[in-house]
Amino acid sequence: MATQTISVLIVEDREPFMKLMAWALEQDGFTVRTCALAELTATAQSIQPSAVVFNMRHAKDEKRVRIERLRETAPGVCVVDVYERNQPDVGADGYIVAPVIASDLSTMIRDLCDKKLGA
Repeated sequence: MATQTISVLIVEDREPFMKLMAWALEQDGFTVRTCALAELTATAQSIQPSAVVFNMRHAKDEKRVRIERLRETAPGVCVVDVYERNQPDVGADGYIVAPVIASDLSTMIRDLCDKKLGA
């Protein structure tokens, strides 16, 4: 059975971390795009990613609003929220603590996308 390529959009407010995360996911077989928070809606609408990794240092309520808007723009998208402490429920499908271990993030993205697709 052929494996479908999973497209991932990374939204990160620190460019060095964004580049490192993108490189790690690409090495693991994902198709990766990155964007700034201001570009999230337009980029997600344009590329309709399988998953979005949301690594932004924002207040819980702001993250929740951004994720709700994202789901309106890209229905069916899997959202992973990276957090530093005190895991907040912001409406994501999965949560992973920073610093992120690339293999853990890859596994989470694949598992969440498989569940969404009913695989």
